Amino acid sequence: MTPETKHLKTVDVGIGIVIRRIPDRIQTVSSTKAPDLHVLITRRKPDTVYGGYWEFPGGKMDMGEDAASCVARELREEIGIEAEVFGVLSDAMHTYPHATVRLHPRLCRLTPDSPEPRNLHVAEHRWVRPAELAGFKFPGANGAIVLELLEAINRGLNL
Repeated sequence: MTPETKHLKTVDVGIGIVIRRIPDRIQTVSSTKAPDLHVLITRRKPDTVYGGYWEFPGGKMDMGEDAASCVARELREEIGIEAEVFGVLSDAMHTYPHATVRLHPRLCRLTPDSPEPRNLHVAEHRWVRPAELAGFKFPGANGAIVLELLEAINRGLNL
């Protein structure tokens, strides 16, 4: 932390990394051992901080709210889905010029009764293969999360 940023309050943010197996009708033959998966990403609206950047959906944790509850709430509010947490990645701290954030990433899967994602409070959403994540512009705080996610997928996730 620099003298210019030490006055910034830390904001806790729940991050939902929603993962699904790619439906059989669009699977491809892969030479890797990693399962054929999609990860859900969303694009920030243009009029927001880091507008146009891609991210894993989520948002600020309310006072007294745990990360899993925050993620479930934010996924409902932002993209209209129901998801359950099945894993945890390491928290990530990052200081931007306007704020310091502590991201609490949670691995999620859609519940059986979940509707498909909709753009409620995001500019757009996409299901992408994990290897494609590097081709999207994410805010700085997400770099370590993307790397840990790829490592977890390569080790094998129990979906």
